[in-house]
Amino acid sequence: MSALLFSIYTGIATAAPAGKSPGVTGFVERLSSLGSVNLLALGGLLALVAQVGLVGAGRRSRLRRQREEGERLTEVLLEGLLGLARAYNPGPIYRGLVAIADFKAGVRTAVCGANIRTDPEFHLSKPIDFGVAGQAFLNRSVRADDLDDSNRDLARDGSRVEGIWKETRCVLAYPLLGADQKAYGTLNFDSNETLARSRFGERDVQDAIGHISDVVNYLMRHHSKSGKAPLPR
Repeated sequence: MSALLFSIYTGIATAAPAGKSPGVTGFVERLSSLGSVNLLALGGLLALVAQVGLVGAGRRSRLRRQREEGERLTEVLLEGLLGLARAYNPGPIYRGLVAIADFKAGVRTAVCGANIRTDPEFHLSKPIDFGVAGQAFLNRSVRADDLDDSNRDLARDGSRVEGIWKETRCVLAYPLLGADQKAYGTLNFDSNETLARSRFGERDVQDAIGHISDVVNYLMRHHSKSGKAPLPR
């Protein structure tokens, strides 16, 4: 749009005869020399540009609202799920995180979650392929693994990622897939206990949480490229 406005300005500056006055006054004199027909055409073009700008701004605002609403609903859902997990298996600390990918930057950033008071990773950007969740993202399938001090913050290139929760002992991760079946983010659950102690390693638990991940995927769909995702199963 800026380029189009600049082109209009340049066209006026080159096509209309120069005014005698400097600055804005001179530019107005050039406009008046274009004639009524050309001025009407120019006015219509500027109105069209303004309308396109308003439509674009409205779409961006609507998308932002949709994303924020999806994040709020997801947090409510995850809080309820982790509350049930704590009641079912008291003792371990459970967390849930949703991270959205930025392909240009090559990172995934946590945008919402549950039990984030224990989460130094909230809003932390990590390499797009980092950790168990990175494997789920790349392979577009559920992944689960135990972690320890040797690999908890280890990136695929061998570097260390700063800011990872140091008590993490296991991660269960699901990819978020758009309607085109391309991954746009991840949902992961982790704990300060192992897969066995947290029960995240049990197949029936993974299957049950998998249905929840389908709902989260649908709630977060506005972060996908198309803004759409499959309906929960």
